[in-house]
Amino acid sequence: MPIKIAVVSDSHGNGKKLSDLCDVFNECNALFFLGDGERDLTELNDVLKVPVYAVAGNNDFGSMLPKELIADICGIRFFLTHGHLYDVYHNCFRLTMRAKAEGCAAALFGHTHIPTVIERDILLFNPGSLTYPGSGKPSYGIIEGDKSGLFGKIIYI
Repeated sequence: MPIKIAVVSDSHGNGKKLSDLCDVFNECNALFFLGDGERDLTELNDVLKVPVYAVAGNNDFGSMLPKELIADICGIRFFLTHGHLYDVYHNCFRLTMRAKAEGCAAALFGHTHIPTVIERDILLFNPGSLTYPGSGKPSYGIIEGDKSGLFGKIIYI
């Protein structure tokens, strides 16, 4: 069964940017939120029709969200974390090893604000930032595929 997942991170208080994308999110199987903007998700409560899987970022002070989680979508396992606990500014080795140990097909992270798509034995994916882009343009991501493989794309807005 093919899947389509929207991935966002680092909205940092700009819930309007999230709510502006609700039509896109509602065309997907799920929305993954990778931290730093937990309160922004409340703006989606009345309009979002898909499940949300969210983790806390290093700026989500007092959050009750987990720092990492595993989401199973249509039999495909995804490892979600903000990234600050895995030193993703320097490399993704620890993150990759953790995701593989959990039997995940993809490791998703934010924190750096830099869009990243690396397709190897697992998909490493960072959607960038909706509010403070490290690439010059705000961005989010879409992951598509099935059990035979996943691919990610960055959408600039």
